[in-house]
Amino acid sequence: DPEKVVVTQLGVDSAFFFGGPTVSREGRLPILWVGQRRGYKNFAVVISALGLLPRAVLSNVELVLFGGEPLEDETAISLVNAGLKPSQISHVFGDDSELSKQYRRAHMFLYTSRYEGFGLPILEAMASGCPVICGAGSSIPEVAGDAALIVDVMKPEEVSLAIETLLHDSEVHQKYQELGRHRASLFSWDRCIDETERAYRNCLG
Repeated sequence: DPEKVVVTQLGVDSAFFFGGPTVSREGRLPILWVGQRRGYKNFAVVISALGLLPRAVLSNVELVLFGGEPLEDETAISLVNAGLKPSQISHVFGDDSELSKQYRRAHMFLYTSRYEGFGLPILEAMASGCPVICGAGSSIPEVAGDAALIVDVMKPEEVSLAIETLLHDSEVHQKYQELGRHRASLFSWDRCIDETERAYRNCLG
């Protein structure tokens, strides 16, 4: 019975809301990817999308991979073939403190996963003031709302256009920073706890 189904949405740690932006090395604009890259995570579309950017634009960015599996030679070669220099690719590991730093440092966050059970990194990026590009599959639009650039993650040209928009249009960039922070503020662990406890109490009844 759908009337008996209770959805308790996850929260974003308040620590992600604190701290100012950090500076990118060599003046490049960091594009951040977090976590695994295989299978449904759909990192391949990022490689294709970067390859569609004009070379003058691509030379101005830095791709930052946080966590996940080690960067395979095949993936590194594909990124170089797409137009990135090895010096424009970095792979960072660390705890939530380091992750928060990377969100704040990034100019944008790419989340091109085809489906997710929730999509917590979307909220972490938003809380940190990092505009998000993501798809419309499964739970993702329910989490992102109107506070992210929603694209068809099976179409590299759409992902590429969204990347270029955030790189070049400061008004759009600021808009999604502000929308994202507000959106993330709606998801707290306290609320998640309260709703979960209420659901159990209703069952016990």
